[in-house]
Parts: sequence; C-alpha cells; structure tokens
Amino acid sequence: MIEPIITMNFEEKILSLKPKDVRGKGISERGLRNFKQKIKNGKGLKNRSKIARILFEYYKSKLSEQ
Repeated sequence: MIEPIITMNFEEKILSLKPKDVRGKGISERGLRNFKQKIKNGKGLKNRSKIARILFEYYKSKLSEQ
C-alpha cells in the first residue's frame, strides 16, 4: 500500500520540476520535458533510463532533507 503513494508523490514531484532544478544533475531541458510527457501518458516509470535513475536519486535526497 505504501508503494503507490510513493509513486504518486514521485510523479507529482517530477511534473513540478523546472529545467533549472535538474540542470546540474546532467539532465537536459529536452530530456526532462520528454520524461514529463511520458509520465503524463502513463509510461514514464516503466523504463529504466538514466533520467529516471537520476530523478529518483534527486527525489530521495529531497525526502531525506525534510
């Protein structure tokens, strides 16, 4: 039951990111835009791309700061 809640929060956090938030992480503006579009279409978290891994690490670091 916890996993879907984390996934929903993760998706919401990704959709709220701006390109300047992830520029230092090695994600281009186009890459972020494409990944956000995949999430909106319901396919974003199924692939194991470099962008997905980087964004998940970024999300975990933000959770640990709170």
